[in-house]
Amino acid sequence: MLCCGCGRHCFATPGGLLIELRTKTLARYAHGDQKGSVILEAVIAVAILAFVLVAAARALSAGSIGVNTVNNHTTAQNLARSQLAYAQGETYCAPPCSYPTIVPPTGYTITASATSFLGADTHLEYVTVTVSRDGGSVVQITGIKVNR
Repeated sequence: MLCCGCGRHCFATPGGLLIELRTKTLARYAHGDQKGSVILEAVIAVAILAFVLVAAARALSAGSIGVNTVNNHTTAQNLARSQLAYAQGETYCAPPCSYPTIVPPTGYTITASATSFLGADTHLEYVTVTVSRDGGSVVQITGIKVNR
C-alpha cells in the first residue's frame, strides 16, 4: 500500500517508519563498503606513483653519474693535451727524465716522463703524459719530442 506517493511501500504505523529507517541504515553499510574499496584504490594508486617516482629518481641519478664521468674524462684529456704541448716547448732532457707539469685542477695529478725512442737515437724521445684523478689513471697519451 502506498501512503505518501513516494513510490515505496510505507506504512502509516510507527513500526513501518522503523522498517524504513532500517533500510536506510543498510544503504549506509553498502556505501561503507564502497569507501573501503576507494581506500584500497587510493593505496594502489599511491604505490604505483611511488614506484614510478623511484624509477625516475634512479634514472636521473644514473644520468647525473654518466654526465659526471664524461666531464671528468674530457677534463683529463684536455689536461693531457695541454701538458704534452707544454713538454714539447720545454728544453730537451735526455731520457729517462721527467718534464715539469702544468698546475692541474684540484683532484687531478699529472706526470710527464721521457723514454728513449728506438733505443740509440739521442735526438728523439717518447713523452708520456698520464693524468690521474683520485689515485686512478684516467688518460695516458704519448707524443714524440725532437732535440733541436
